[in-house]
Amino acid sequence: MKAKKNLFCLLITVLLSLSISASQLEQMGGAGLATVTGLDAVLYNPAAVTGLTERYVGGSYSYTGSTLIAIGYLEPGFSERYNPQITNYRLAGGLTWVRDAADLYKNKYYYTVGFCTKPVYGGINLIYKHDKNRADAFSLDVAIGTRLFDKLTTTLAVENLINWVFSRNDALGNVPHIRLGLTYEAFQGFMASLDASTRLQNKANLSLGAAYSLKSFTFRGGIGLLFDFEEEKVKTRPGLGISYKKTTDSKGAFDLDLALSYIDGQIGHSASFGYTFN
Repeated sequence: MKAKKNLFCLLITVLLSLSISASQLEQMGGAGLATVTGLDAVLYNPAAVTGLTERYVGGSYSYTGSTLIAIGYLEPGFSERYNPQITNYRLAGGLTWVRDAADLYKNKYYYTVGFCTKPVYGGINLIYKHDKNRADAFSLDVAIGTRLFDKLTTTLAVENLINWVFSRNDALGNVPHIRLGLTYEAFQGFMASLDASTRLQNKANLSLGAAYSLKSFTFRGGIGLLFDFEEEKVKTRPGLGISYKKTTDSKGAFDLDLALSYIDGQIGHSASFGYTFN
């Protein structure tokens, strides 16, 4: 009976092509925002770093028309002292370097802080932006989330909420990117996600997703709808991904994530890796 249930969940995940691989969250539409992990938590939902229980170091690479590379270190902070029976407060954070070929500022350095006061948790990114052809700049991302009924996780994240630039002659070229994510754990191992986002420029994304975990593997697939109200067009972004996590004898854990996506005749791809340790 259990084997049939596992096979049924896997078939639903693959046939419906619903969820998004974490390392392709932005490029493939955004499903799964509320439960991203690793460096994707920094890039898309800084509130999610409060889910850290151990130190994490990793990197990621993704390509969909342009290349994005990230390398970072995340720290659970006071999580070893966190006991919800004593206090509802905890702190986490990290440092991350991002090289984004599509951004006006090619190099970005993230300082991330997450805080938790159950059942609400949040996080911020303070980002230093540098490019040899522009004046240096800072920006601020914020995110807030909550877990309801132990099954439903919701997140509101705003990228580029505030921007500073050291030269008035340079335009920032960035507008706020607002994301809303909901993830529901139907039963153990199976999660469904619904996400929406907009850059407030007559464009919006709507994504639907699901992920199924089986032992050390997690299978993901997804589809995002991109609405261009100005040109009256709708584009689709399907994607599939798989991740693997292996615990070592030293009680650390390796993880690897691979993903593919498709849009406008181009095949996007991504890979991320990480190591969790005490």
